[in-house]
Amino acid sequence: MRLTYSILVVLLLPFVLAVLWLKGFGKNIVERLGRVEFTSTRPVIWLHAASVGEVNAAIPLINALREQYSGYQLLITTFTPTGAQRARELVRMEVPVHFLPLDAGFAVRRFLKQVRPKALLIMETEIWPQLLLECRAQEVPVLLASARLSEKSVKGYSRFSGLIADALSDVQVAAQTETDRQRFIDIGVKPDNIAVTGNLKLAFELPEGVAVSGKELREKHGAKRPVWVAASTHEGEEEKVLDAHRRLLDKLPDALLLLVPRHPQRFDGVAETVRKSGLSFIRHSSNQICDRRTQVLLCDTMGDLLMFYAASDIAFVGGSLVDVGGHNLLEPAALALPLLAGPHNYNAKDVADQLEAAHALTVVSNSEGLARSLAGLFANDRKRSRMGAAGLNATSELGGTLEKLLVCVTGLLK
Repeated sequence: MRLTYSILVVLLLPFVLAVLWLKGFGKNIVERLGRVEFTSTRPVIWLHAASVGEVNAAIPLINALREQYSGYQLLITTFTPTGAQRARELVRMEVPVHFLPLDAGFAVRRFLKQVRPKALLIMETEIWPQLLLECRAQEVPVLLASARLSEKSVKGYSRFSGLIADALSDVQVAAQTETDRQRFIDIGVKPDNIAVTGNLKLAFELPEGVAVSGKELREKHGAKRPVWVAASTHEGEEEKVLDAHRRLLDKLPDALLLLVPRHPQRFDGVAETVRKSGLSFIRHSSNQICDRRTQVLLCDTMGDLLMFYAASDIAFVGGSLVDVGGHNLLEPAALALPLLAGPHNYNAKDVADQLEAAHALTVVSNSEGLARSLAGLFANDRKRSRMGAAGLNATSELGGTLEKLLVCVTGLLK
């Protein structure tokens, strides 16, 4: 099966490169073929975080690695340009950031020969068979950090069970939950190679100045208005959010929605969706200021999500009214915001369940339910405060993940 996979990858490579180019992922295409300008006189720890979400989740780990393993050179790779941009913003030229080579044997071997890593840490879950097999061949230990695996992914990997089990045979896994642990066992990871360390997103710390920048944004656009944010929304979800906002406006005509699409390549398309909805809006990137007639502020800038949270009274976290699996609930919880989300939260089900049990999160099933919950919360200051305090308290109780993960990293580097 490995030979079949290798041949298939090579045959599909021109098509894959063309698709990457058309989707705007074609910059530094040479890097995707494994050729990087990189040298280091120190041993290298390679950390891979596919996109913005994984990069953000890796922030505590990146900071800890730079502090505790100062004798090593940290190298970061991402798959998406937005992930690379976010990583460069975080490390500010102090750590090299490159693109992950495509999963072709020659590309991976070329990259490993140039970088010569002592260990590879992969955030959450990316299983690239050639990458893992070549790392094993070159004796580079691999750790899946803060790893999660959905039931859907297990079914997908089961179609290639032989190849996946072979690729994972020597991989170490720091799983988020016991459920994830069992799922990794089901796809071929040895039980002794798995530790349950928790979700690294629980180690999240608010950057300095976020509350101040959020307050400034609020004063600028809606000082005395009810303001809610719909964050990390996806295709098919914005329509539901806008419908909920129209319903809310029937009860609170001065309400303002901060709409934050998940992917920057969709900003223009979402702007057209808002325009077609008939709601009055401006784009944050335009530097215009909302007046009393503005009903939606389309937040179309990168790296400002926490500021938008901090400017809001209530947070709806997207990827949950459509079947995407939900996004990070802990960021708005750390800002003591009452939380709303749709029913699809399987990406971090344990976190969603704990926040819901703590009465910090309300799960809604559709736009009507979202509007009803928003109206109820805006009408009840005490309930908003209780939910926000419960979420903040829950985030403080879910610690220890980073320390457990660093134990796994230490074991990898021995």
